[in-house]
Amino acid sequence: MNVLKWMEEIQFIEGYLRACLYDLPRSKFSLVDKNTIELIDKIDGHSLELILKKLNSTEIEWLEEFINKEFIFEVPKSTHSNFKSLNLNWESPEVYNNAYIDSIKNIDEIINMLTITRCKHVLINFIDFYEAKKVLKDHFSETCFWSVNINIEKLELEKKYDELKELFPVINNISFGYDTKNELSEKKIELSNSLKPSFIVNLQVFTESIEHNVYYNKKVFVMDGNTYATKTKNNRLNSINIVPDIWKSNKDNMDICCDCEFRRMCVDSRQPLRRSLDKKWYNTIECQYNPYIAKWSSEDGYKTLLECGVVSNEHGFSLDHDLISNINNEIWCEE
Repeated sequence: MNVLKWMEEIQFIEGYLRACLYDLPRSKFSLVDKNTIELIDKIDGHSLELILKKLNSTEIEWLEEFINKEFIFEVPKSTHSNFKSLNLNWESPEVYNNAYIDSIKNIDEIINMLTITRCKHVLINFIDFYEAKKVLKDHFSETCFWSVNINIEKLELEKKYDELKELFPVINNISFGYDTKNELSEKKIELSNSLKPSFIVNLQVFTESIEHNVYYNKKVFVMDGNTYATKTKNNRLNSINIVPDIWKSNKDNMDICCDCEFRRMCVDSRQPLRRSLDKKWYNTIECQYNPYIAKWSSEDGYKTLLECGVVSNEHGFSLDHDLISNINNEIWCEE
């Protein structure tokens, strides 16, 4: 007899109002009702014929959708227990993964330090084309870095930079202007503070987010020749053996984010602060998504956290559940 098997790489993450199914192999996600988890428990390990007799019409629709999306497959009952659980441990051999270098001051020592720490991706800010060409020739003709992004402060003829890309294939992107947003790696991580995070659905980001801040983890900012854990220069790293607290500021331990169904895919460049009272993390900049009403700021019916009775600051974190419930009744009943 065949039974149904839930695909381990489809992970269920519950938010305050709804849930999200992470399709890790295909880098997709589906927003679902929170009660979907009960259906998953009902179907796994049972025959389709038996399951259909026990499900209501809504659950049958969900089941059909899961089958169509290949979240579920049939296996012989004797082999159902042979499938291992998904390994959610995250490991990374490098000390630093990403580095932002704001100038070429002490560039020899910086490149040596990043090489020793097995850093994969760097972004360097240059004044002009000639400075960029010299540093690239001296340090990146042969390199162990996976990608190098460069930013040129002076906007010059872009045709010059075709030469750089030909000479140095490791260059991933060239941008212009000091305040330009840049990508540090294939994770598409932005350097500047952003109210709207980037979403990346894959096993690496999912597992890393369980205990770490995906944006800041193993990232360093080299400014004025010194190394910092953040852009604000208040977290100086005097040794490569230092593990800054912000690297472990995961979203399960962060106000508001802990109630968000997107927390296992979110790459958020806001710099969180740690509350002294309960050691929880919070943000001073409000995200464009409100998980308590499942609305983006660009959508009709959106309300700010304050309007929903959500308070998060250095003094604590609190929710007005009754107010949130009334707001959701107004929003979703109308829709």
